[in-house]
Amino acid sequence: MAETELKNAQVSKVKDMLEPVLKSRYFIHSATISSFLKFIVLETLEGRQDHLKEYAIAVSALSKPVDFNPQFDPIVRINAGRLRRALEDYYREEGNEDPVMISIPKGSYVPVFTQRFHGGSSNLLNDFALQAKPVIAVLPFRNINPLSPHVFFADGLADHISTDLTQYPELSVISYYSCRSLVSRMTDMNEVAQLLKADFILTGTVHTEPGHLRTRISLVFTKTNEQIWAKTIDRIYTAEDLMELEDEIATKVISQVAGHYGVIFRNLIRSTRKTNKDSKIHNAIFWYYHFVSETNEELFIQAEDALHQALQADPEYALGWAVLGEIKTAAWFMGYQSSKTENLLEDAVRCGEKSLRLDPQCQHAYQTLALANLFLHKKAEVMKVADNWLSLPYGASGIKGGIGFCLICCGEYEKGYAMLHDSISLNPYYQWWLNAGVCFYFIHQANYAAALIWAKKINMQHIPWTHILEVVCYFYLDDSLSAENKAAYIRQHFPFPENKLNFYISSFINEPLLVNSILHAMKSMGF
Repeated sequence: MAETELKNAQVSKVKDMLEPVLKSRYFIHSATISSFLKFIVLETLEGRQDHLKEYAIAVSALSKPVDFNPQFDPIVRINAGRLRRALEDYYREEGNEDPVMISIPKGSYVPVFTQRFHGGSSNLLNDFALQAKPVIAVLPFRNINPLSPHVFFADGLADHISTDLTQYPELSVISYYSCRSLVSRMTDMNEVAQLLKADFILTGTVHTEPGHLRTRISLVFTKTNEQIWAKTIDRIYTAEDLMELEDEIATKVISQVAGHYGVIFRNLIRSTRKTNKDSKIHNAIFWYYHFVSETNEELFIQAEDALHQALQADPEYALGWAVLGEIKTAAWFMGYQSSKTENLLEDAVRCGEKSLRLDPQCQHAYQTLALANLFLHKKAEVMKVADNWLSLPYGASGIKGGIGFCLICCGEYEKGYAMLHDSISLNPYYQWWLNAGVCFYFIHQANYAAALIWAKKINMQHIPWTHILEVVCYFYLDDSLSAENKAAYIRQHFPFPENKLNFYISSFINEPLLVNSILHAMKSMGF
């Protein structure tokens, strides 16, 4: 008997096997047990098996009212028995050769997935929540003007946002159908959040007048009922513009809420800093976000260790491999030491490549490969990664900025700047080094006043680049006093050994003219 563990990467396989079950003669004529089965399977695959109680199943899957009381109505238990018998009949006949069998043990509503082999079978571990992902639910937006000819715009926008949020593997997104179904039967948002087990609720209003549309959107952290983010978007529009307008609003919202540096993870980091380090919420991905928000060597060691442990438990976790490679790249740049490897960049490339083998659309993997190859001075590989990322059907705005930064450092100034500009305008909470990319662009353009603005935005006093770029800008602006003050600060806090400055500046800039421009200013200041 062969044994294997069902991992997150195999979720799609279970979903594929669910489809023929629902289409079989045992289920196709029974909407009740079909809805029951689909609900408990999908909830389990999303890691929400703790949510599978009688009340939740009755309301979410069997369309019972919110005042349903399982003590007086045995409908869930009755249909659970029907469902178990239907599954047994299906796998005895039509599904006799299905590679995965779904069963529901008595006394539980959590399905078990069994891998079937020639000559035997084995139960598979149903631990889909190894990485505790925050759960978000998008509730239907309220249309303030019911007489508007575009009354369906609000519902379409909410559905659009909910669908696009699923592009982020860091998040678990409640299906919009479930959200809309619940909201149609209950009005208390707290009750909805509790029933859905959602950590975050996103909702809003749409108000249309002739030629003018106003959308107000808010994000609530359900554990504290705190509104942690809100945005108002006003637009002049015509009926022909509505599809474009829906795309624009959805992109803005998603970029700020779920982006690479979005509101959700910044809030989780803030809200959990005072908790025990062994708390479940401090899983591998949260340690990663801690590190990128507060870059220091101690957090790197913790994040690297947490990610290695997660990947030992689940080697097919694509996002985990991608962000492990990303922090290794950052550690190389910052000069941190790893207890796991001596070749941080080569290891980062291997992590990125493994991530893409597991999930060819993993956004973070492309950024990892672009940055690692940039530091390895493999310009052709950087360009190849960028082209592959641009061919994806959906590109996260935060990753777009990272790819744009790499393109600028390879001399693809206009293309890289356009991507950086789009990324920063969509999400104000971006990583500090994107400012350096914009600064490089304006130095190349000889617009040193603009370059200085972006150099100051870096604002990472413990990183030499913050001060080097200010020296360069002041030098070319002929502000010798400011240039000398900054140069003195560098000499005091970051004394570069002889000939090391050249290596430091060219460590990731793969464009000789930009390197020479920066070196000329620094050498002119006595370095």
